[in-house]
Amino acid sequence: MLTVRVPIKGKEYFNLYANGKPVFSAFDEELGSLFKFEGTVLLQYGWTLQGRQADHRRSYLVCESILTSNSSSIYLPNVKEPVAVLGIFYGRKIDEARQAMFNLEKMCGKDIYLYPIGFWQKISCLLDGFENKRSLATKSNLQVLCTRYKSFFNKDKSLC
Repeated sequence: MLTVRVPIKGKEYFNLYANGKPVFSAFDEELGSLFKFEGTVLLQYGWTLQGRQADHRRSYLVCESILTSNSSSIYLPNVKEPVAVLGIFYGRKIDEARQAMFNLEKMCGKDIYLYPIGFWQKISCLLDGFENKRSLATKSNLQVLCTRYKSFFNKDKSLC
């Protein structure tokens, strides 16, 4: 499980948006919200400089580093455990990643975040790919990938 602290907006030099399958949440007026996520998590950071809106945005698709054997572990701000990065998104791809997560949740519910690492690596590749200036992470491509992994996931939930 990943422990993520989402700060109160304006209290720190960055904003954090976390999307995943929460199993625990708590709120503190001074520190912000504390979440424990199971499976894969999409983290979006927005750094502000000189009081303007988010100057730099970056999004990470991460999972616990113990779930992968072939990637290195890193520490991200406000995440307690070391994580393995499955995808990094900049600029417009951040919005496409959030839209893809919305569509995936609509299709399969919050259990989508428990799917195997291979599924999320393919999602990351779809988000990185373009065809005629359009993202390959369209609803139809996501639907095909979901149905392919759904039967596999239902057979063995211990793979996640």
